[in-house]
Amino acid sequence: MKILRAVVAYVVAVLVATIGLSAVSTFTVLANLKDMGYPASAGDQVSTYIGDFIGLAPAAGPINAIGLAIAFIIAWLIIRFLWNRRTFGYTLAGLVALTVEMAAMGQMFGGITPIAGARTMGGLIAIGAVGALSGFIFARLSAKK
Repeated sequence: MKILRAVVAYVVAVLVATIGLSAVSTFTVLANLKDMGYPASAGDQVSTYIGDFIGLAPAAGPINAIGLAIAFIIAWLIIRFLWNRRTFGYTLAGLVALTVEMAAMGQMFGGITPIAGARTMGGLIAIGAVGALSGFIFARLSAKK
C-alpha cells in the first residue's frame, strides 16, 4: 500500500507539473499577444490552452517525469538521513526540478528555451511555483495516513 500510494502521488505530481507548465506557457504567449494589440477571444483562449497542452504534453510529460523522479529521490535521501522536513523537502525538490529543466533546455537550444513561458523571469518563477505545487502535492498524497 505504501508503494502504491507513492506511485499514485508521483503520477499526480507529474500531471500537475505538465498541466501547469503548459498553462503558464500559454498564459505568457496570450499575454504577449494582447500587449502587441492582438487580444484573443475567450473561445480562442480556451482552444489555445487545450491545443498547447495536447502539443506540449508528449514532450514535457516525460521530461517532467524524469526531473521529478530525480528530485524526489534526492529529497527522500536528504529527508531520511539529514533533515526530517518532508513537506518542505518535496516542495523544494519540485521547484528545483522544473527550474533546472527549463535551464537545461535553454542550454540545449542555444540559450533559448523552447518553453515560451520560461523565457522571462516572471514565467520562470511561475514555472518554479508549478514545480513547488507538484512537490507539495506529492508530499501530501504520499504521506502516511
